[in-house]
Amino acid sequence: MIKDAVTEGVVKLSGADTTKALILDVARKLFSSTGYRATSLRAIAKEVGVDPALLIRYFGSKEELFLEALAISDFCEKALTGSLDGMGYRIVLELISGDIKNKMSSYVSLVQASDSETIRTRLQDVVRTRFVEQLAQRLPGQDAELRAHLISAQTGGLINSLAVIQHETLLATPIDIIAEHYGAAIQLLTDGKPA
Repeated sequence: MIKDAVTEGVVKLSGADTTKALILDVARKLFSSTGYRATSLRAIAKEVGVDPALLIRYFGSKEELFLEALAISDFCEKALTGSLDGMGYRIVLELISGDIKNKMSSYVSLVQASDSETIRTRLQDVVRTRFVEQLAQRLPGQDAELRAHLISAQTGGLINSLAVIQHETLLATPIDIIAEHYGAAIQLLTDGKPA
């Protein structure tokens, strides 16, 4: 139960935005801890202390709540700004730093939920519009779009190795070392120069 927001079964909220933020926070925690399939709208609503119909009103469906809770639209947004020099390092660092446990739990939840056509389509759209297209516009050369897709595939591979496979060597390696080595590989594609 969210102790700050619920006291003796009564939700203390200051408005719709606060309610929506609380729902997203609880959904994020439940999706990350129990997975997409095992998390029901009813369980989220119970934890927040609201009627499940309110979740449908705010988000439309479990899939849409899931996607908004995981905030996949912010994928590497900061790393794509600034100079192309060192962008590979920044992309990797943004992927694997900060709240890494939550990021990896979110990724595992996305993988588990990818059998949903709605989620898979939305995920593909977000990766294409918020990462690949943004990156391709900044890359030099005629094959910029292809290289942006390859960079996307590289980042997906790294996340998969950390979150799903849980590769022990990678998990035991300091973040800055991974960012240095893996970032250098991504930087080759960023620069567009063959090795």
